Amino acid sequence: MLDEREFGIGGQKFHPSPQEPGTTSILFNNRASQHDLHISKSFVQDQDIPLSQAVISGVPAGVEIPSIQPCTTPWSSETRRLVDLLILRHGEMNMTGVEGSYPIVHYEGKQIRRDLLEESGGNFYINHRERLQRTIDAGIKTVRWGPSLHKTLLGPNIPQDVDNDFTDTVIAEMQELGNECILDLVHFGVPDWVDGCFQNKQLPEILSQYAGHLAQRYPHIRYYTPINEKFVTAKFSALDGLWNEGMRDEKAFVRASSILARSEVLMCQEIDKVRELLGLTPAIYIVNESFERAIAMPDSGREQEAEDFNTFKFVSMDLAFGHYNERAKRWLLTRGMDEKEYDWFMENGSKVRRVVGVDKYRWTEHELHAGGNNRDYGFNDPDHLDELVIEAYERWGMPIVHTETNAWPEHAAQECERTYKIMDTLQKVGYPIPGKLGWYGEESQTDWQHALMPKGEETPVGLWRNGQPQPALEVMQKIVSQAQERNHVYTTV
Repeated sequence: MLDEREFGIGGQKFHPSPQEPGTTSILFNNRASQHDLHISKSFVQDQDIPLSQAVISGVPAGVEIPSIQPCTTPWSSETRRLVDLLILRHGEMNMTGVEGSYPIVHYEGKQIRRDLLEESGGNFYINHRERLQRTIDAGIKTVRWGPSLHKTLLGPNIPQDVDNDFTDTVIAEMQELGNECILDLVHFGVPDWVDGCFQNKQLPEILSQYAGHLAQRYPHIRYYTPINEKFVTAKFSALDGLWNEGMRDEKAFVRASSILARSEVLMCQEIDKVRELLGLTPAIYIVNESFERAIAMPDSGREQEAEDFNTFKFVSMDLAFGHYNERAKRWLLTRGMDEKEYDWFMENGSKVRRVVGVDKYRWTEHELHAGGNNRDYGFNDPDHLDELVIEAYERWGMPIVHTETNAWPEHAAQECERTYKIMDTLQKVGYPIPGKLGWYGEESQTDWQHALMPKGEETPVGLWRNGQPQPALEVMQKIVSQAQERNHVYTTV
């Protein structure tokens, strides 16, 4: 049973509206409109979807809907509760974000700090209000943003060593303008004074104190991304040697994955503790990850390599969620993790109030060819977004929102529309998806085509480019507008 008190927004309450016998529908703004979509029992039965899982909305007119296997795995009570909560609060939790990565990159023998808040979109430190206002004007209220950790967390003593000035400014502006902030706490980097970066065993305790400090300082913020893309962070930093600690070792990758997952667990625990002491509703965590897949090509002889990749891509999420998987456990224990450490995660990891965020780009699927050659997928290759989302749901059984994709201008409108179409179809056939589109980010970026190696080249993938609307913006505005009109009927037993 849902507690209505969790869903009050600005003093307004939402109440069930009449629906066919045996069901309850929850309409936004307490009114029906010609755009409301109701799902009948016969439709659910025809599609082999449990009625309690049916979430219906729509797609832009004329968009072809792909054929996707209906969900047959029942939702847990926690998943149903969380989907209800998000739909009541947002309808569709479509979003954008402000790109603000800040790793140390290893380039030509040098270690160089990147700060994409400064280096992208005309410098967010200067034009933050203008950019946040644009998202509101476009009807895109939910924005994921976080301060650059190396400029905010200046030492290990918290709160004395935390510089809150810029964070205070941006959070106040978001609150004033009406942005729903998803506060992004760690985005690919740590401060310079943290020795060993993501190999440092003291990092989880430091980050948990930092998270608690922010939770107390900004009590109105309910949504957090504790650590952005733990898998990518560990891989680029400890396996590929490109960022931060710059290591190339599977054991180092396991250490980084463990430290990142432990940091997330402790950060969430500390935020929960603070909010409970303040008498606030519990936080909700949007835990995003890069959705990837390795494919061993025929006669490549790289089947085991592909199997390993498709195992270790999950390990940091498994650990943070306390999710047991025998294959992943064996992989970890043969590469330096001990049983006691693994057991800690199984006891302390949690799926409660966690939502899986899908970061899926066309180039996150990888062909492994003979001779050690690899090829990343492009826009002329099949996109297996639906298969990867289903894989994640079957593994973790949790709510899923789409948090990231983007494309260069010539592909952007089509990519925006087809991503939404696939996520919408997944929702229609019974998967717990309260958010169908995250276009990342709102402005043009820098050097992402070079894994942030400092080439000084623009990555023009935003909804805007130096303030000028880009092809994806019109599509996303239409999607958001139509979603608001539909009022999002959620039908449950």
